Amino acid sequence: MAKKKNSYEFATRADMKARAKEVLAGKWNTLAGITVVYMLIVSVASGISTQVPLISIIGSLATIVLAVGLIVVHKNVVEGEDPQVVDLFEPFKDFGFAVKIVLTNFLVGLIVCLAGVLAFVGIGMMVGAGVATILGGGPELAFTGIALAGMLLMFVGIIPIIIVALGLSQVNYVLLDNPDIGMMDALKRSFELMKGHKMELFVLGLSFLGWIFLAMFTLCIGFFWLIPYIQTNLYLFYKKIENAA
Repeated sequence: MAKKKNSYEFATRADMKARAKEVLAGKWNTLAGITVVYMLIVSVASGISTQVPLISIIGSLATIVLAVGLIVVHKNVVEGEDPQVVDLFEPFKDFGFAVKIVLTNFLVGLIVCLAGVLAFVGIGMMVGAGVATILGGGPELAFTGIALAGMLLMFVGIIPIIIVALGLSQVNYVLLDNPDIGMMDALKRSFELMKGHKMELFVLGLSFLGWIFLAMFTLCIGFFWLIPYIQTNLYLFYKKIENAA
């Protein structure tokens, strides 16, 4: 099917969600089926990986690339194509590109972890104080103070984690749009795109919480339809900020 021309200018978040529903019309069930396939593959990979260490590593790396394949599925739907399960495996067709996806996401994880040093120190202080209290290694009041200080550090340390994670949230979209881009350039481009849009994406994520809770009450079956809705909105968000850059 030929790709449709799209406008990605949305005055409000509600407008973007309305566009997502328009894009998904008549395709919900197919996308739910693709989501089932995706989740089954991830579940099988996770189950096998607990038995064999080498397969554990390979399975984990493959699921990173497969997650990008899920983006490809919804990217194509937004651009007017019919959803196809084969699109899940599109990133695997170019081994070099698949490796780039894995390494870039590894860098993202590393940077986010480094941004959370304060939070990790705080957690360490809390755990240490708790263990020391149980073992009776000193004044309980002092350990309580250390635990409280650790809790404060943890909450303060979460802020840079969120900021950095939001800044790097568009990396996989950037890679898909620019397969030849370098890893560091992809990280830089994501930060550039997210400048002034971090809170917007944060609020967008929060807006799905109600649906997530409802999906849980369906024995998680509702996630098969909710995930395509979220993925479509996230891709529309990317196109919106990318067109505005």
